[in-house]
Amino acid sequence: MQTLTALEIKTALMYYFRFQRQWLCAPEVDFDGGRADILIDTGEDIREVEIKISKSDLYNGESKKDKHRQGVKCNKFYICVPDCLMDDAEKWVLQTEPNYGIILYQPHYNSLVIRRSAKSLNRQYYPEIRKKIEMRLSTMVYDFMNKQCKNIKCMPLNNGQSI
Repeated sequence: MQTLTALEIKTALMYYFRFQRQWLCAPEVDFDGGRADILIDTGEDIREVEIKISKSDLYNGESKKDKHRQGVKCNKFYICVPDCLMDDAEKWVLQTEPNYGIILYQPHYNSLVIRRSAKSLNRQYYPEIRKKIEMRLSTMVYDFMNKQCKNIKCMPLNNGQSI
């Protein structure tokens, strides 16, 4: 049996949010004093999803992040776990913040299920967070293109003027 990776779950989440919901989303966005596994802009609110594939990652990794003590800046927060961690995720959410939601990843079916809907953590929409998502996406496109072109760098213009 193949070991489940966070990348598999991240790919399923990106597919769902981008293609099924038609929302702007990006992985690994620097946000809220850390890095969000997935950050989503629905056009009305900002949602963060953190992926956990082990009990120790849930309790020793996510639980120690300052944002859970100081309050997150997104409007809704979800934890996404494989089905084997569902009970632990429910306990963690109840202990940490009952308004958090839980997305269940079922690897045998490659499906996502909202097991607990996230409730609004704040009402303010921060459009500057959308820019963080857009900047992350443009960096990813550049990195992909640069890798394909074997690290071609753009040299500054001879006269030093900006385009």
